[in-house]
Amino acid sequence: MGSFVLIEKNTFEYGVQFPIGGLQFYKFSEVQCEARKFREGNVHKMCNVKGYGSLDFRPIIDPHIVKVKVYQVLCHEILFVIQK
Repeated sequence: MGSFVLIEKNTFEYGVQFPIGGLQFYKFSEVQCEARKFREGNVHKMCNVKGYGSLDFRPIIDPHIVKVKVYQVLCHEILFVIQK
């Protein structure tokens, strides 16, 4: 009879907030894309600003980090008032 290993997957979400003024939109620069320090990077368009918005990516530097998201607290406020 075969044996198996049960791997439990712990998932943690860490939040960091930085005080900034106004709206901030982000994108990946060509240098960042060419450096290949991340895989599966996405820009989620916001406020109809072409190529800019919130980001998520999977960094290569540490296999324990599954995904990094960069977005404004405003996103939570907007999602709160949108009816689902």
